Amino acid sequence: KFEIPHNLECDINKIVNELNYEIVGLDFLFDKDGYSFCEANGNAGYKAFTSLGINMSKIIAEYIFDKYFKENN
Repeated sequence: KFEIPHNLECDINKIVNELNYEIVGLDFLFDKDGYSFCEANGNAGYKAFTSLGINMSKIIAEYIFDKYFKENN
């Protein structure tokens, strides 16, 4: 399990807010000196999550339903 350091969490929030995405995968490169932001992916790592047995399609569909249909009814 990877614990996200507070400074990385802050950087993640800044990037997501700047991009204005609701769902995004962020890639970082780590080395002995820290980390660097590499890229943002709108597909949010489907292949990687699926290989771990996580149903991303279901998670995203539930998110959309809860945000746009549940709140409006």
